Amino acid sequence: MLGETETSPARPSYALVEGAVTHTSWGWVAHRRVLDIAEVQFIADDLDDVVGGAELSEVGCRFGDREPHAIENLIKARDFTRRVAEAGFGVAYSIG
Repeated sequence: MLGETETSPARPSYALVEGAVTHTSWGWVAHRRVLDIAEVQFIADDLDDVVGGAELSEVGCRFGDREPHAIENLIKARDFTRRVAEAGFGVAYSIG
């Protein structure tokens, strides 16, 4: 939904979940990323489009009975990035 498909590039909001842990013989190394203020604003704007637009029609076919949970998380991500952008901050995140 946010990531790259055969017919379209990844959405700007994909930056919030992009990345993966690096597995090693002793465990894993977390993926870390910093998004600057401009990136957070761009992501917030994109999530406005995702939550308010036709993209949500894809949620049911991808998440089945977890659709309400997926939509709730998209709305939370939109609201969070909007608040952070309005406050003039970037975001640091870790996966793993």
